This record gives sequence, structure tokens and C-alpha cells, in this order.
Amino acid sequence: MGADAEAIYRDVQQRGRLGSVEEAAVVTRMTLQSLAEVLGQEGARALAAALPPELAAELGRAPARPDPLIDREVFVGRLVNRMDTEYGYDQTVGGLDLVAAYMDDDASTRLQAVFGALRRHLDPGTAQRVAAALPPEIRDWWDAS
Repeated sequence: MGADAEAIYRDVQQRGRLGSVEEAAVVTRMTLQSLAEVLGQEGARALAAALPPELAAELGRAPARPDPLIDREVFVGRLVNRMDTEYGYDQTVGGLDLVAAYMDDDASTRLQAVFGALRRHLDPGTAQRVAAALPPEIRDWWDAS
């Protein structure tokens, strides 16, 4: 593959309008970890072969077979749990929720930034293989990226 990890991080940073390359690197690594769960070993190996070693390493813990129970919420959960929480107005009780308002929309925007960067840096065959292995609701993010 022609791109190095730093180029992919910069692409993710720009696409996701993230504050730093370091933040883009974290988002990229966490997204790859989630991808490993839904791709299984075979799909993860194919993707890893097309990535720089630093990123390929994130796919190393893929299960033997794809996990059929991973849906959008579980897939994005790793990233949401790592994101800073923000306060916001709790519409259900009309007050300020100072505990946490997880930013699912922000997380999906960041995931799509990673997906878009990966698609840009992968050969079409690998990108298509990844898309085919994704559960439909996650494939929607891939296709929209």
C-alpha cells in the first residue's frame, strides 16, 4: 500500500474535523479494533495486508469467525466509551444533564471519517471485500463515507 499510517491519520483528521492527528490516530485504531470483530480472522487478514504495519496490528485480535451479534451500537460502543462526555440539556426532564450525553452522532461521524480514509487508501478489491463482510447497518456507514 502506498500510504503510511500518518497519511491515513491526517486524512481521518481532515474528514472528521478532529482537533489533532493524535485524536485521529486513536479514532482510527479503535475503529480498526471494532472492524476486526465483524470481519473475523480471514477478513481482518485481508484488510491488514493492505494497511501499514502500525494499523494492521490493530486487526490482530480478530476472532476466528465474525461476531454475528455486533450491531451499530456495539460497533460504535468502543469509540463512544472513549469519547469525552459532554453536558447537554436533558429533554426528558428539562434540565442540564451534567453526568454525560454520549455523542453517538459524533462517534458515527468519526467512524465514517475512518471508513472514508480507509476506502481512499485501499485498493478497490480490498474495499469491496471489507464492505461485503460488514453487517448491513455498519455497511451503510461504509457506503456513506
